[in-house]
Amino acid sequence: MSILDDLTAAASTPGLPVGDQQQLARAIGDIHEIDGVPFDLSCLLVDATGGRWSWTGQRDDQGVPLMRFVPRPGDGQDMTAAERTPLPLNDLWWHHGPLLREQPPLLARDYRHALRTAPTPLDVFGGAA
Repeated sequence: MSILDDLTAAASTPGLPVGDQQQLARAIGDIHEIDGVPFDLSCLLVDATGGRWSWTGQRDDQGVPLMRFVPRPGDGQDMTAAERTPLPLNDLWWHHGPLLREQPPLLARDYRHALRTAPTPLDVFGGAA
């Protein structure tokens, strides 16, 4: 059973409040599966080379979401015609994958936490014999 099957089953629950039905319908529309792999279209996806892609909100004639390349600041003038043309998600996955959700950037507090909690050489190797 896939995540889409689970969401569809939940949406058809008798007596489900209208607001919950609408929220589930949006979630179902924002998820697309390829070979059992769910893709959340509501967030940016990053390809194997670090390229960022977002859903255009449109689908091709077969219902596949069309994705557009999202340039980083300063990259816009260097975009090729291919990067400006929406690409079906399945083609993007096959030719540029794997695709992962874009993660938020690390902040200074993340680095500080890592440094404070990292083991020291004494923790790893023990004291002098």
